Amino acid sequence: MISEDLPGHNVQLFEDEASDSAMNDSDAITLLSDTFPGILEGQPIAITYERGTQNGSTDWDSEDTDDIQIPELKEALAQIKKELKEANLTHTRELEEVKRRHARKLKEVKRKHGDELEELIQTHALELEKAKKTHARELAEVRGELEEAQEEWEEAQETHEREINEALSKIRKLKAQSKVPSTFKKKLKAAENSGERLWYLFQVALKGHRSPVDDGVTDSKWHSTERGETFYTDGISRKETFSSSPDLYSCYLATNSSGKVAFVDKKFVFFC
Repeated sequence: MISEDLPGHNVQLFEDEASDSAMNDSDAITLLSDTFPGILEGQPIAITYERGTQNGSTDWDSEDTDDIQIPELKEALAQIKKELKEANLTHTRELEEVKRRHARKLKEVKRKHGDELEELIQTHALELEKAKKTHARELAEVRGELEEAQEEWEEAQETHEREINEALSKIRKLKAQSKVPSTFKKKLKAAENSGERLWYLFQVALKGHRSPVDDGVTDSKWHSTERGETFYTDGISRKETFSSSPDLYSCYLATNSSGKVAFVDKKFVFFC
């Protein structure tokens, strides 16, 4: 800045008008690059300074200070632009020469190794296709093994759940049998399902003197038998009413496999 003999002090140099910080003496300017300061016409280097001298006097102390500063500043900026333009042209010529040399070398390499390169590309393509097929086959095998393992796991889970349910059922039966009265030693087996017949008998009992009843009539005091079901009883014959029917039905007091103690109709069971 001293060489330009700019009148004033606190002179600062900026890479362009939009820069926030000034450059210093340690900054390197890369004149042969595409990004050196001032390469773009619309973004010139900017120089700022405080008007006046370092001894405290201002430009108002001299009437011709502006006349001296402005021409020198313009001359300095013009010189910088000229140098930057010349550097840009030199850089452009060198870059074009490098591109031409590179193109020639690339052409020579292609001409020299063209056949080898083409063969290498084809070999690579074949190996890539083979690798894709192998990968697809291995992936399909893994998926098949995974699906098979999933099916085996589901079957094992179902078997496990069934075995657990069977074990729980046995435990419940054992608990129920342990609660059976000591007098219930005689074994009964259901000869038929009792639901439909009990409903028929109940309707017959109410016919003529009671209003029709809804389907699904039950009585918790009576067992609902299924063919082949096993009961235990004391063998004492009884007569009991079913629900609100006034009639009495011959029955036994018996317990089923769940431990429930209730009446069972004689018509539906037999001793075994």
